[in-house]
Amino acid sequence: MSAAFGVFRSDTPPKKMVVHFDQSVARFVEEKRWHHSQQLIESPDGSLTAEFQLSDHHELMRWVMSFGSAAKAIEPSELVDAIQEEVNRMAGAYGLGQKTKHRRVDE
Repeated sequence: MSAAFGVFRSDTPPKKMVVHFDQSVARFVEEKRWHHSQQLIESPDGSLTAEFQLSDHHELMRWVMSFGSAAKAIEPSELVDAIQEEVNRMAGAYGLGQKTKHRRVDE
């Protein structure tokens, strides 16, 4: 479990996972130790880069997405790709890019 971000574990060896946080959420990220492997790198502009050694990206993906556009996965490519796929599915669920506007049920 030491290479898991949360409760899910994987048998694959841990690898470096990197996430960049803008200054609007950097303080929140700094206030807690999210994982024992966590390394935080502060930037002069107030943003923050977090590095973790994890065996699976799925829980980290959900955590990163909880920060919205204030967080961006940098590596590995599996993490970046998984977030991009989920963002695309979410955009489709909300009709992003479609000409038709959905009406609210209570309208």
